[in-house]
Amino acid sequence: MLSQEGRLLQGQDGTARRIAVRQTVERVIDVRIAIGYGASSPDIAVGILAMVATRIQEPTGLLAGGLHIRASGELAGYDPVAVTGVGRPSAPWSPKSMQQERVRVCVLDLGTSVIKAAMVDAVGSLQALQTRPAPPVDPDSGRFDGRRYARETIELLGQLVHAAPGEVAALSISSQRATVLALDPAHEPLAPACSWMGARCTPSAMSFYGAHGLDRYRSITGLLPSPLYAIAKLAAGELPPPSQVTTYTDLQAYLLCELGATRPVIDPSNASAMGLLELERPRWSEALCGALDIPLHALPTVTPAGTAVGKLSPRAARATGLEAGTPLILGGGDQQCAVLGSGCFEPGDLALSLGTAAALAGPVVRAPSPPPLGLLAGHHVVPDQWFVEGFVPTFGAAAAWAAEALGLQRVESLAQKAAEARDSGGVYFVPSLAGSGSPDFDGTIRAS
Repeated sequence: MLSQEGRLLQGQDGTARRIAVRQTVERVIDVRIAIGYGASSPDIAVGILAMVATRIQEPTGLLAGGLHIRASGELAGYDPVAVTGVGRPSAPWSPKSMQQERVRVCVLDLGTSVIKAAMVDAVGSLQALQTRPAPPVDPDSGRFDGRRYARETIELLGQLVHAAPGEVAALSISSQRATVLALDPAHEPLAPACSWMGARCTPSAMSFYGAHGLDRYRSITGLLPSPLYAIAKLAAGELPPPSQVTTYTDLQAYLLCELGATRPVIDPSNASAMGLLELERPRWSEALCGALDIPLHALPTVTPAGTAVGKLSPRAARATGLEAGTPLILGGGDQQCAVLGSGCFEPGDLALSLGTAAALAGPVVRAPSPPPLGLLAGHHVVPDQWFVEGFVPTFGAAAAWAAEALGLQRVESLAQKAAEARDSGGVYFVPSLAGSGSPDFDGTIRAS
């Protein structure tokens, strides 16, 4: 909980930009913050459940009473059906009736460091959770094996189903944002996936932003020029050219195709992080696509989160143990799903997510024009809402780097080392392993 005077950017750096960002935030927010570590699985799962709920039954009240997330990640009670704006129930919510229905949803979180698979019931209880490390990302180029990522995700899903057998009403996905793949006509990758963490594209990307106009780019997308987005990798030529590619898409769309969707689709929250989507309305920018010679048909169809986009294929059913024909529901960006699942519904509600990256974010009811200084703006997973976010690219990633540099086996050991040390001896670590985030968003900065 922060008061209206909450100092969101404490520290010794007194630059005008940081002061302006702090004052902007303080003017806007009477803050309630829900803290989730690593965009925690319960938060993400509940956020997805809010969207899935409106698609797997008639809108008479699958989730009408619900959940809010405490700082510990426990679930207590919110109204996802109301949040999604679809079909308020005609009768009061009854925990007993919900338990009798025994509806379960399977959810995947496609993280940068960890892949998670969870089973959630109709009242938001986390019934089962399986995790495994994500395939490694090259620290320089940001590339990784997309096929391996899909294969290991499907194996993890099979482990989850084996550990928690029973009927599943639907399957949905939240995903790391801004990671991009180039797919062929069969929806298979033509090259390694390019992670949002890749910073090798910075010089070419910043030249592209500069040539297009930094202010113009921000007015179109709501984003600050950065190497984070898919557009930066495309501008740097890190993916095959449009003449060889059927679709440039995100990780969620690729996984959905592997599971049975017949074409790549993307929700507005993930599409925003591609860096090519208009802020005012969820459509691809013809100006930006034209500047990169990317035809609009080479991008996935923008579709509202919570939409049924296919059914689990027989091949995927055999691999996972789920029933063939299980509905596949389009999820959203991991941070947006975590914000929704944390119970942050109104302007002034913020969720602090501490994972590979760190994000402080919350919903707004209209497109910010102009976006607040030093912050990112984009589309939310909730229809007709937008999303404002302060973002630091390397949070947990910096801790993992520091642990490895010190020869520690576990990141948690850093706290013990810190407790044993009298002081740092005048040594400071600037955790800009992939450029800086809010408020500067300088892709050329490196850890020092």
